[in-house]
Amino acid sequence: MDDPTIDVHGCPTQETLDEIALWPKERGWGELMRFVRKAWKFRDYDSNDGGGLAAAMFVDGSELWLAAPLGWSGNEDLLAALRENRAFWSECLVALPAPTQGIVHYQFRLDRGSHDPIS
Repeated sequence: MDDPTIDVHGCPTQETLDEIALWPKERGWGELMRFVRKAWKFRDYDSNDGGGLAAAMFVDGSELWLAAPLGWSGNEDLLAALRENRAFWSECLVALPAPTQGIVHYQFRLDRGSHDPIS
């Protein structure tokens, strides 16, 4: 599957969630996060409102992804699918900080080399 599928309510389909949960590291964690971002509702991260899904690149080549589901059930489903992918979750989850002004931010760090498919 190249692109996630979305149902009539704007939520990811079970097929999309299964794809995320079963995504192998060999396909690249960065590719996984870009796939998730395509299905993420309110994906444009804005530090003023604290929502969305976005990545920052570090000098060492690693990526930090910030995810705030904003209470949208489809985004919560995407995070649950990422959590089911135990390899990704254990390797990339940096922090589950306490909610700030009612918004929870998940942080995922993809080390240099892990964000591209392994050749």
